[in-house]
Amino acid sequence: MFRTATGSTYEIDCRDMSWRRLPTLRSGILRSESGPLVALRQLELGLPAVLLCPPFLPGGPPRAIVTAPVVQIDHAPVRPRSAKLS
Repeated sequence: MFRTATGSTYEIDCRDMSWRRLPTLRSGILRSESGPLVALRQLELGLPAVLLCPPFLPGGPPRAIVTAPVVQIDHAPVRPRSAKLS
């Protein structure tokens, strides 16, 4: 999870390869976004994050979502895989 300078909070799920932007009202518009994730590049404080998503058209280049500069990074604890019961 990370937060940008504009107040947006993003959750990244590496297990499911998906991303989600939590609803914010800072801009006066309540909206959320989510989608599949191909890769996450450049997650550093003070720099914009780059989310690479599947292309709009088959065979096209990956779609890039560039965020505002990152101001906070929260590393979520690793979720243990559920154990099989015998």
